[in-house]
Amino acid sequence: MQTIQKIINTHTSEMVVQTELEMNNLLLEIKEKLIRDLAEKYDFDVEDALKHFAEEVPMVKKEKKEKKVKKVKDPNAPKKATTAYFFYLKEKRSEVADELKGLSSKEIVKKVSVMWNLIKDTDDANPYHALNTADKTRFASEMLLYSTPSSPTSD
Repeated sequence: MQTIQKIINTHTSEMVVQTELEMNNLLLEIKEKLIRDLAEKYDFDVEDALKHFAEEVPMVKKEKKEKKVKKVKDPNAPKKATTAYFFYLKEKRSEVADELKGLSSKEIVKKVSVMWNLIKDTDDANPYHALNTADKTRFASEMLLYSTPSSPTSD
């Protein structure tokens, strides 16, 4: 099964690359026709314009994205505040798992997410919003006490 998936992925990738090349070629043909039409209309040398166009606009290539430098997390920094949804999820996950045995973790979270979406704007969610507010207060007070280590200065 995995081999079939690899073959499908390989062919799909090849088709995407082929389609991109075809689109680039079509775009170049359209631009070339436009240049020829403009050259005829404004009476300038077509070959000169095409040559200039080829120099100015190289074939479009995908640029590689620069890898982002991962921020180093300070292990002493306070943990961020937990959302109301995560408080709800923590409480309901085991209930749903016991009720619907045999579900994967992903399916359990999906089920709890649906349940949360039904109650999040009602009074039933108030206890979880209160826990979230309290945790936000905890986080804010810990952040006031926390000071980031200053970088060494060179004199």
